[in-house]
Amino acid sequence: MIFLGVFYFHFQAPVITSFDSRWSIHLSYSIIKEHNLDLNEYQRVIAGTDYRVEEVSDRIVSFFPNGTSILATSFVYVIDKALIGAGFDLYEYLQINPPDTVVWQIEHAIASVVVAISAVFVYLLCLQLTEKKILALILVFIYAFSTPIWSVASRGLWSHTFT
Repeated sequence: MIFLGVFYFHFQAPVITSFDSRWSIHLSYSIIKEHNLDLNEYQRVIAGTDYRVEEVSDRIVSFFPNGTSILATSFVYVIDKALIGAGFDLYEYLQINPPDTVVWQIEHAIASVVVAISAVFVYLLCLQLTEKKILALILVFIYAFSTPIWSVASRGLWSHTFT
């Protein structure tokens, strides 16, 4: 119930911030499809002045750490399979569209799942420390809705979302 509640409220929040994390879904899909950490297959949708990418040895790479995109790969894979089942080719879409509402919703969904999972672990930890369910619930509520988890971590796939 904690997972579902936290996920629901975080995912329903209308604010999505995909600035530094703009290419995280693209990079996750590049890992899945190309087995590499570059964004070369998306070069026609990457603006030449985008501060979030840089060219290194003829490869377009993310300026930010790759850890979040690596950890999000399994989520992107599952979402991709679900979208293929619905008749939507995510890989083709990413190659011809810069990050937009579709990509931001995927990013927001993954970040919300990660936050919901972390809330379950915080609850279990609090339960071990206090042995009082109501206190553990209050503490997990504070964690999920009164910290940067609410205002930042579940808004996008930042380099610190998984930490």
